[in-house]
Amino acid sequence: MVLRALQRETTVSRADLARMTGLARPTVSEVVKHLLLDGIVVETGQSQETRPGKPAVMLRLDHDATQVIAIDLSDPAGFRAALCTPDGRIIERAMRPAGVDAVAAALAMAIELAAVATRPLLGIGIGIPVESGRGSDGAAGAELTETLHRNLQVETRTPVRVSNVADLVALAEHRNGRHGDFLMVRLDERGSTALHLGPTEGAHSTARELAHLVVDDAPDAGSPTCVCGRSGCIHSWIGSAALAARIDAAYDARETRRAAAHHLGRSLAGITAALDLKRVVISGADAIVDSTFCDDVAEVLRTSTALPSGAPIEVDPASIGQDAVLRGAAAHVAGSALGVR
Repeated sequence: MVLRALQRETTVSRADLARMTGLARPTVSEVVKHLLLDGIVVETGQSQETRPGKPAVMLRLDHDATQVIAIDLSDPAGFRAALCTPDGRIIERAMRPAGVDAVAAALAMAIELAAVATRPLLGIGIGIPVESGRGSDGAAGAELTETLHRNLQVETRTPVRVSNVADLVALAEHRNGRHGDFLMVRLDERGSTALHLGPTEGAHSTARELAHLVVDDAPDAGSPTCVCGRSGCIHSWIGSAALAARIDAAYDARETRRAAAHHLGRSLAGITAALDLKRVVISGADAIVDSTFCDDVAEVLRTSTALPSGAPIEVDPASIGQDAVLRGAAAHVAGSALGVR
């Protein structure tokens, strides 16, 4: 409770913490004493607020006291990793080319970054893509998760946390100031979603690949074919590599992007209507996901759910760029180790 209160505020006093958590002041003082000894919290000086009595000593989390290794295994162009502070600031980077074994690449990058760490490691956070239509808790994802745990935790002697990239991007967005309920949509090789509920809980383990729905009303010989074997499936329309190739080859790139946004909106309409969600956040390549793409998705959501044209549905691009998975992985490790979301 104390760590979460400190996470929400820049600096606070012990009296502030007692008021915010509802804990007795002696309890707060004892907790703070141990956090100071552990180096997780630091005193920043006396409060400048004018009030009767002795000035309060202010406290804040020390995000430089520990470090985290974050790894992103979702990019088909290559695997990326970073040594980070728990709040997501990147200190050192590592990369491995596409085509090599993902587990071997993750282990090599973890060892490389652990060697240059200058603070104790809280853990290793790893983002994996939704596997073969079965979320990260399905057979393929579970096997990869188990292998990563077994190899990296044994070799590095550091706790390992594996999560779905959509969940991690949602968590990164939350930590970057996007609060309230929203549906995160991650566009990579296929599309996946994560549901963020509540102002403070952080991203839940809800990442799933979008269902393989045929969203093209009249697929023909020119319609893209999905890995599921059907023409006009949503994943054949929004898969990042395939969509980027169609945009490059198109006579009218704007129309190609608009068609993809239209199909994505149709596939999300049932989810947003059933859960009464008013906000969608889309994460993907900058060349695809921009404000115009999001406006097109929003319009389809309104028309598909019979809402007025001015209905308050917000569809926005993710606020964090290519490091969103890395920053989410760092936040996941910090949350698990420190109880901070």
